[in-house]
Amino acid sequence: MLLWPTSTNLIHSYTFYLMLMDETDRLYTLDEAAEFLRVSKETIRRWDRTGKIHCIRLPNGYRRVPASEISRITKGVKKQNGVERGKET
Repeated sequence: MLLWPTSTNLIHSYTFYLMLMDETDRLYTLDEAAEFLRVSKETIRRWDRTGKIHCIRLPNGYRRVPASEISRITKGVKKQNGVERGKET
């Protein structure tokens, strides 16, 4: 049974994310996500600050990017200069 957390028992967004996370939704480091998306780590940080991508903050302050967010960003990306951005070639 999944209980909805209240403000008193919700310590961190990471804890809440773990409660709702699909079992197949892996968390990637900024290095890994940047490689998948072919952007810099600073771009991912900026996207997180502006709301373009949703990163999970660990208790130590580090960001993790859910696989579902990487998939969401890469869907519908058109070919540019003959190369599909965000995909391994």
